[in-house]
Amino acid sequence: MFFKYDRKLNTILFRAAWGALSQVLGIDERELAAIFTVQTAGEALNYHPHLHGLLADGYWKDGVFTSFSEVDLKSIEEAFAERVLAQLHQQELITDDDVAQILSQDHTGFGAPVRRRLAEGGWLGDPFHDEESEQFVARYIERSPLSLEKLSIQDDIVTYTTKDGTAHEFDALEFLAQLSCHIPKTYESITRYYGRYSCRRRGERAKLSAPPEDETESDYRREFRASSWAACTLLRTRLRRTSKANPLACPP
Repeated sequence: MFFKYDRKLNTILFRAAWGALSQVLGIDERELAAIFTVQTAGEALNYHPHLHGLLADGYWKDGVFTSFSEVDLKSIEEAFAERVLAQLHQQELITDDDVAQILSQDHTGFGAPVRRRLAEGGWLGDPFHDEESEQFVARYIERSPLSLEKLSIQDDIVTYTTKDGTAHEFDALEFLAQLSCHIPKTYESITRYYGRYSCRRRGERAKLSAPPEDETESDYRREFRASSWAACTLLRTRLRRTSKANPLACPP
């Protein structure tokens, strides 16, 4: 319920997932690569905060890619749970007793399943390399909380049927209230890139791979290449002074 009424807490999930991966795998964060998207909808549009993500099937060390020999999902699950609970405890949202009670259960509510899609629609535990599976998983991590195939409307009753055949009925306002819980806030970042996939690391690689600047490049060319809107504004002013015309104005 904390996450439902304060979406800023979703940052806890992102940080916990990335921290758990790097901790258990024992690999420098700069050498791993992952993408996470926060999802809030359960099967029946109930509020169920969780992450969908893509993890590269290996790591980069000195520019050489090495595949993982194995991934200890149980340890990742435990590290993820500990990090989430620790952050909630630090913010005084839960107590020591709450943490102990949750971790003592057979089913804590935390999990770290790895699912990889086969072309024929099934799932398996081996890395995939075919284009169809890549596209399916890429779309799945940012999928809509609502499936139109499950939705039907009759008179003033909205019915949402889950995979097990259970029909959940709502009146119009109840359904809108249920659905609105899953709308991100304005400017909320629901997808984040980590490690080698992060904007910072990609920028660093782009700089290293960029060709050296031509020392014979003219001053005019260098100024033109580095021009900004401020430089364009200055040029427009000069043109107006010399030609008595505004270059951005359409002729009559």
